[in-house]
Amino acid sequence: MHWLSVLVASVSSVKQVVKVRMLPTDSEAAALDATLSACNSAASWLAAAMHEQRVHRKYDAHKRFYTELKARFGLSAQPAIRVIGKVAEAYASLRANLAAGICGPPGSPRRTKVAAKPIAFSPDAVSNAGAKSCAHAAPTLTAS
Repeated sequence: MHWLSVLVASVSSVKQVVKVRMLPTDSEAAALDATLSACNSAASWLAAAMHEQRVHRKYDAHKRFYTELKARFGLSAQPAIRVIGKVAEAYASLRANLAAGICGPPGSPRRTKVAAKPIAFSPDAVSNAGAKSCAHAAPTLTAS
């Protein structure tokens, strides 16, 4: 059974996320799993490349790696963009944690170890499927 969270509406600063149950056929489930695995492999490769080349911003990562990411992992445009965003957000979170001292003070062995290696994504890690990736009818929402 597959579950998918989809951002349905965003009004001002309020977002509504709906959990949708998917009932794919066996072949569709295999295709979803293969896509998820490819996206996570692409994310791990991209994280290593960004770490090696000291690329931090999403824009810079997109400019440098987008074409190669699509070609290397056979991703279409939307999943490739989602992978770039996922990795850039992970590095932003890591930098914030390092700056806040969560991984120890500067020069500590733990902080040095965390900062020295690239982020890795497991093959079955969750991937964000945005509204552009899914065909669905969004309900009409009103704010009062």
